[in-house]
Amino acid sequence: MFSRKLLAAVFVLCLGFAAPALAIDSYPGSTWGELLWQVPAHGPQPNIPDLLTDGWIRQGADVAHLDGVHLVPYMTLRWTADTKGLSWNNTIGPGIGLSLLTTPIKQSSVTIGIENVWNYYDRDWGYNASRITDTVNVYMDWYGWWDLKK
Repeated sequence: MFSRKLLAAVFVLCLGFAAPALAIDSYPGSTWGELLWQVPAHGPQPNIPDLLTDGWIRQGADVAHLDGVHLVPYMTLRWTADTKGLSWNNTIGPGIGLSLLTTPIKQSSVTIGIENVWNYYDRDWGYNASRITDTVNVYMDWYGWWDLKK
């Protein structure tokens, strides 16, 4: 089983080896989020809307690259929140991760990574050990863009 201590150690080692040699080429950061107004048509409270937001922000350091693939350890913050106060929609979680970032074709980006996030489930997001989950995510993100006029 993957250990968060191992992930933290790899994260620190990557930064530690890169910093003395001044090998950090850039500090890539990214964010994603959405805000939506959900109006259910059915259920115990039909047509009572819920305003939802969720997303993440990442800040990393490009510590190594080879043939267009970049090794990026990063810190992250993930969140979800709603106006109804539903427990599964109200979390905030700091984390650390390690990703490989590449641009396989023009106007695209692919990221493969692993991260550990500590989610706090509480409306006021205060510290309460019984309301924290520790999650390891293995993921692949992709992004592309185009212009039909060009």
